[in-house]
Amino acid sequence: MTLAEMEKELIIKTLDIVGWNRTRAAGILGISVRTLRNKLKEYGTILPV
Repeated sequence: MTLAEMEKELIIKTLDIVGWNRTRAAGILGISVRTLRNKLKEYGTILPV
């Protein structure tokens, strides 16, 4: 597993735990909401409806 794959998995799991609340997830991960948004865009992750 690459570092990028591990990062993506951690971000997705954190988002699942907080009900896809990006502000809370970013706080838990210690990154800004902007960084989180950019990572999701980079990974091509679509937010659940």
